[in-house]
Amino acid sequence: ALATGPGPEEATRLHTALTQRFGMAEAVARDSALTGAAGEMRDALGRLGEAGVDMLWIPTMFMPKDPRPVLDRFLKEVAAQFR
Repeated sequence: ALATGPGPEEATRLHTALTQRFGMAEAVARDSALTGAAGEMRDALGRLGEAGVDMLWIPTMFMPKDPRPVLDRFLKEVAAQFR
């Protein structure tokens, strides 16, 4: 799951949705979500890449009705570094 933003509000919203919808423990929800500012996400993706992860799935079920602005921002500010 993906939440962008410099503050913790979006991350908290996403973690809560994951725990309520899927019954995840809070720690599992945090580990299952890519959240934070662009730099934090790039760091997390870098660590995942170093661990051998080469594919990222971003479900859109917890995004706004039109997820394109969020995904465009992610592609521009985060993913571009990994192309």
